[in-house]
Amino acid sequence: MENPRLIRKRIQSVKNIRKITKALEMVSASKVRSSQSKAKAGKPYAMKVYELVSQLSGKAEGEKIDLFERGKGKKKLYVLVSTNRGLCGSLNTNLFRKVLADTNDTAKEERLFITVGKKSRSFAILNGQLLADFSDLTKEACLSAVISLVLDEFRKDTVCEVYVIYSDFINALMQKPTLKKLLPVSRDNVASQYAGSLVYLFEPGAKQVLETMLPFYLEVQLREAFLESEASEHSARMLAMKSASENAQNLSQALTLVYNEVRQQAITDEIADVTRAMEVMS
Repeated sequence: MENPRLIRKRIQSVKNIRKITKALEMVSASKVRSSQSKAKAGKPYAMKVYELVSQLSGKAEGEKIDLFERGKGKKKLYVLVSTNRGLCGSLNTNLFRKVLADTNDTAKEERLFITVGKKSRSFAILNGQLLADFSDLTKEACLSAVISLVLDEFRKDTVCEVYVIYSDFINALMQKPTLKKLLPVSRDNVASQYAGSLVYLFEPGAKQVLETMLPFYLEVQLREAFLESEASEHSARMLAMKSASENAQNLSQALTLVYNEVRQQAITDEIADVTRAMEVMS
């Protein structure tokens, strides 16, 4: 027979764990809303950048622009955006599986990684070459540094292509690992991102302005990836903590049932002992 005192301690421990997971669930839910608000606030700026780059690309048709041309290097650069902490289910595992699936045709020696998030650092070291790690900085703080490093490596012809890999926030129940090509910039994709009727005049010329705008275009894309990854992290953690809270509640109920059975059995045994003692004395 199990010790009722030990069962009570287990029940109390499970209840304490449930309090923690419930608190983490509520915090994550609040952070999801905050991340969505940030993404929504940046939409007007992003749309204006897309609009300008789209028109500039059309006016500079036929002009040779380095960021539109494939690099001469053999290596490929991947900006891998993961989480800094765990307790978010299979979010990082699914992301790393996506990386391995989409880079299967690239030799390990030809994969360069820039990691944003502590969980991606060890993965990058095992599956390629780690060019830089920005895990100690927040995603917003390292954005400019990542853009500068990406542009430097591409313009030096160290790499031929640059990709960003992140978890895309679909809804509160779904996060999709996504690989997006950053460089070279596709003229077709740029032209299709805006179909407005406004026409601009550019000085000193479309090519010069476009070369100035393209880093901002890349920054917008990378910022969107960071915000989507952040929202996915908090959403996945919210779901994981909700599941943990429900499991803790079920376990607490099961242990309470066991405790009641043990206590009832102890009471029954005591009554039986008293009855036998009375029979012996009589």
